[in-house]
Amino acid sequence: MSMTLQVQDFLDMEENLLIIYNPQWRILGYFGFLPVDYHDPAKTFKKASYPLCCFRACITAVMIIGQLFMVYVIGGLFVFRMMAPSAGMAGGSYNNMVLKVLEMLPYVMMAFRSLCVMVVLLAKRRHCEPLRAETIAFFRTCFHGFLPRTRQAQRWSLLAIVMCSVSFVLHFSWDILQLYEYAARIQYDMELDSGLIYPRISVRVYFILWAVFVSVPYFLSQQVYSWALISAAILSSTLKSLKEQIRKEYTAVIKCGKGHLPLQQLSDKVTTWQTAHMEMLRFCQSLEHFFSWILFFIYCCDFAILLGYTAGFVNHIHEEGWLRKNIAEFGYAVLIFASYGTVFAIPFVRVYERSSGLLFDLHELTLVVKQFTGKESCGVIMIKFV
Repeated sequence: MSMTLQVQDFLDMEENLLIIYNPQWRILGYFGFLPVDYHDPAKTFKKASYPLCCFRACITAVMIIGQLFMVYVIGGLFVFRMMAPSAGMAGGSYNNMVLKVLEMLPYVMMAFRSLCVMVVLLAKRRHCEPLRAETIAFFRTCFHGFLPRTRQAQRWSLLAIVMCSVSFVLHFSWDILQLYEYAARIQYDMELDSGLIYPRISVRVYFILWAVFVSVPYFLSQQVYSWALISAAILSSTLKSLKEQIRKEYTAVIKCGKGHLPLQQLSDKVTTWQTAHMEMLRFCQSLEHFFSWILFFIYCCDFAILLGYTAGFVNHIHEEGWLRKNIAEFGYAVLIFASYGTVFAIPFVRVYERSSGLLFDLHELTLVVKQFTGKESCGVIMIKFV
């Protein structure tokens, strides 16, 4: 009976995780960057797993090869810009060699970011199952009861859907705006002047390749980023809950006063807090191990993209009529890529702040208990788990 309940509890946790990360896991799974049944705990596709794996492996291989090709083409265009002052699809006058080079960074870094994030995710595939197991253990320890866990899962699933939708709208609207800006100045049948001997491709083909092998992978990399952000938001919420429990207990201890302090009850609560906090630390360590290099490439590339747009703004601001024509494109791009490293990263900041504040609150509780009881051991026990 006990074993049956444990199995049922595990399946419930699997379903809760599927609800939370459903948009991100499904999108990444369909493109072959996650295991075939990662978003399917019931293993609906088990009988067709081999052909399905082969099909998704082909999609993944095509996406990676296409991204490598686009990095090669855009990198060639970047080098050509460095060597030829008047080169470039959009034309224009360049007054500063350094700014001219930096102006091409957004396009190079977008392709490079997508490639790096997706390659790292592929390299981390064998760590996907341990991360999911650690997430299940974290949920089981920190969210007690089927109904509370289900309510929390539904709450976080809404955040996942919102983040997926927002990243889709932001990125592809930026892409469409870029295409609109270039459409007025470029003939699609003209050859792309990339400075490469091979391949020689038209601007039309270049834009198609950009959409398939840069825009789509960039959106996929945003889903990996969203996965990390949602996990951080869940961890932050759990830290907040633990912090509130400690503050509540601190208030109760103050009201009880000396001689009425329920030490045994407080000891039981401390044990529960210790277990929850250790599970949070394990979960945090798993997230760090899985997402550290991914976040490194995301933040470095997004910063380089912002740097490139800033260089373009400084390089062209003195041209007559340029600001009026390009303010929408540059302003929207800066707003989007700046938000990726600031607004989107708020869950990471909250985890740091709340974990730091947890130590202070627990220290206060420890001092109050010691003041009322005169027992050093109780304080030491409570502060150990931080």
